[in-house]
Amino acid sequence: MPELRPAIESWIARLTDLSHRLLRLMLESLDAPAGFLDDVVDPDPQIHLKLLHYPGPARASEDAGEGQGTGIHNDLGLLTLLVQDDNGGLQVAVEDGKFADVPVIPGAFVVNLGELLEVATRGYVRATLHRVVRPAPGVNRYSIPFFYNPRLDATMQPLPSPYVDGAGESSTSPTTRCSPSTATTS
Repeated sequence: MPELRPAIESWIARLTDLSHRLLRLMLESLDAPAGFLDDVVDPDPQIHLKLLHYPGPARASEDAGEGQGTGIHNDLGLLTLLVQDDNGGLQVAVEDGKFADVPVIPGAFVVNLGELLEVATRGYVRATLHRVVRPAPGVNRYSIPFFYNPRLDATMQPLPSPYVDGAGESSTSPTTRCSPSTATTS
């Protein structure tokens, strides 16, 4: 749909700027230098935007309650900004094996924290474990996730922060090298 290209490119530019500002504010809240990760994301962060459609089953007899739109996962990068429609369906883990619905707030973004932010904070900040449940019969769910990630050639270092210094370790090594196919530890 080429007619969407200008709108999508504008949206990506605005979300990239918003993500960068949000990341800097998060670092400040951890008593770390606001610009500590600037070299990791500037001048060319790895970004990705998706336009997602989760169709509900055609009939009530089809399995709507157990089926999932997207299984349980964490996002890999730093931040995910998500716009969701009025139908909801996004759930976040609140404790082992239990999930809570993320309320739909018109005009608001859902912000998920990614695994590389967990790495940078040595586990002080945890990646958002989440899933999308299948909509009810006859209901369509739409969402637009925007993924904000480090440059593919960047190296993540632990944040200089009193909170991070006192944290344990994330499930990944505190120094992570990003590459096009995967994040590898060094």
